[in-house]
Amino acid sequence: MKNTLAILIIFFSFRIANQAQIEKNPVALADFSVTDTVCLGNPVIIQNYSQDATTYHWNFCSGNTYYQPVAKNIGDPVSLISNAHFIAAVNDGDNYFTFITDANRGRLIRNSYGSSFVNYPLNSVNLGGFGLLDERVRGIQVKKDNAGWYAFAMNHSKLVIFDFGGSLLNTPVASAVEIPGMMIGSGIAICSEGSDWFGFCLDGSPNGTIHRIEFGNSLGNTPQFTNLGNIGNLISPTNLTMAQQNGIWYLFVTNTNINTLSKLTFSQGLTAPPVGVNLGTLAGFNNIAGISLVSDCERVHGYIVDCIPFGKLVHLIFENGLAGPVTTFATNPMGIMNNPYGISEIIRDGDSLFGFVVNNGSSTLTRLDFPVCSGASIASFSGPDPPPIYYAAPGNYNIQLIINKGTPQQSTECKNVRVVDLPTINLGPDRTACTGTQVVLDAGAGDSLYEWSTGETTRTISVASSGRYSVHVLNFSRCDAWDTIAVNIVPEIRNPVDTTICFNQPYFAQGAWRNVSGVYRDTLPASTGCDSIVETSLQVKPKPTLNLGRDTSICPGMQIILDATVSGAQSYIWQDGSRSPVYTVSQPGIYWVHLLYDECMYGDTITISNCPYKLWFPNAFSPDGNGFNDYFMPVGVSIASFKMRIYDRWGAMVFETDDINVGWDGRVKNGPAPADAYVFIADYTIAGGQGENQRETGVFTLVR
Repeated sequence: MKNTLAILIIFFSFRIANQAQIEKNPVALADFSVTDTVCLGNPVIIQNYSQDATTYHWNFCSGNTYYQPVAKNIGDPVSLISNAHFIAAVNDGDNYFTFITDANRGRLIRNSYGSSFVNYPLNSVNLGGFGLLDERVRGIQVKKDNAGWYAFAMNHSKLVIFDFGGSLLNTPVASAVEIPGMMIGSGIAICSEGSDWFGFCLDGSPNGTIHRIEFGNSLGNTPQFTNLGNIGNLISPTNLTMAQQNGIWYLFVTNTNINTLSKLTFSQGLTAPPVGVNLGTLAGFNNIAGISLVSDCERVHGYIVDCIPFGKLVHLIFENGLAGPVTTFATNPMGIMNNPYGISEIIRDGDSLFGFVVNNGSSTLTRLDFPVCSGASIASFSGPDPPPIYYAAPGNYNIQLIINKGTPQQSTECKNVRVVDLPTINLGPDRTACTGTQVVLDAGAGDSLYEWSTGETTRTISVASSGRYSVHVLNFSRCDAWDTIAVNIVPEIRNPVDTTICFNQPYFAQGAWRNVSGVYRDTLPASTGCDSIVETSLQVKPKPTLNLGRDTSICPGMQIILDATVSGAQSYIWQDGSRSPVYTVSQPGIYWVHLLYDECMYGDTITISNCPYKLWFPNAFSPDGNGFNDYFMPVGVSIASFKMRIYDRWGAMVFETDDINVGWDGRVKNGPAPADAYVFIADYTIAGGQGENQRETGVFTLVR
């Protein structure tokens, strides 16, 4: 009894201490929510739910496997590759590696890329064959468990295990285990389920089989093997890959000689027998080989290489998840490939994703780069609550969050947003018809819901009376659009029509589109035999003077005032929803404004780019003492020496300085200079340059 009580006391003391340690060292978690589908032009709203974050790195256009990668042949830097078939890519802390099995010389090759796969291999090492590898060496997998790093390769009937310890930079200790019943070892895949590790390997003989490997709770344990037989109609299977989705494991196998793809489904876990199916022949292939699956932003995509002289990379798309059918799309990236055989894992490196293809024909590597896109209103953000994000075109976009980057508490979350195009609707120009004519109005195909101003809900309606008719349409993604048309039914006599249109709204009259005020005459024949003369008095409203100015640049510390003020304008709206006629810009971007003037909508756009100059001068200043723009002075970057002189329009010097931080306050001889145009001449040299004198001249305005 006393022993039992003592054990309980120790147990609860341990739990209390453990709980206190958990509360003292909370686990950081990156988490946010976002609408998965938005209409083009609508904002993407992000809600941050991250826990215990100290730093944030948001990327709104991160690398995306939905789109074609950029491929580049990076060669073989130190000529180690001779007959390579299989490759693995892996990230160990701040280091990135690829491991290649070379069948010609029976060895394992390690390529080190330093801190990013964007580098060429910085170091390539022949780790050797350890007396265990020969010309029959095939698949390669690299995994890490709690004890350290391990690599696994197939060599004929053996599984060869390389123990790297705590770092992939170490020289491994190699051992081999005989696989019962194995004849021609080929591809291998390793994964963990719960606390246990499993692997699957292929017998590449004509009537191939698949074998399960069980390691228990450590990859360092002696593995146990189970021959599962031929599942999924395997014929000369070459390579395999696996992924988990919705709690179910799926394994895909390429059958090289017959160009088919087999799928094994482990619905009851990896220790239960799988259900296999052959998905059939992949059309357009010659000799399929390597395969890779990647879980990227809530989706799984796959890639297969076709081992032909010029190579082919094929994208596997699972629209309904891994449980559903698969469709193929040949990407054919413009990276030189020669009999490509193996493809590595697709690994996220920062905001991009990378993968590698080993070219057996040329003994080189082709790098696949899934770069960031360029369609987001802002590319990245470093605060906890990002602003609404706008995308410039329809498509699939990845939003990625990394918190506590570079620390042991780093955590990453990624979500995909689909931006859907708006419905295309055009009822056409205003219509004129004779009395008794049925005018058919067509809102166009492809939309799921139509709602006319008449109350009808069909795609087309017929009208026989004059009026303005509008339709509201929604597409299948619930994105909507509107259009309006005026129908004018005229009697069988001369009919005057007075029409007023906006400056930017053409009107069809006298057989052509018109946008100039005047009188236009049309003769309208009707099926009843009547002719009507329509005399249109067209008035075009004048266009307001709206001009945000020419595209320009902005330098650090500057502000640019965009003034869209138009006398008589009824309302304004800027790209971010602001409704003031004046908008202050402090950073580069594309800015636009729409205004309602005399019941017409007008707009203008300006592009403000990054400061292209070492020295930038304003074109005006207003020394009114309000603390903003009170001095005429440049903004300079890396300026070593500086001298500026200012002259009035008659050539008299009114100011001189050799200090870039001292500007003119608009005074001459202790009195205010008049509002006028002035000329500046500035001589300067750039720090770190060749000491050559630079000169800037220009005209600016003193505003009072």
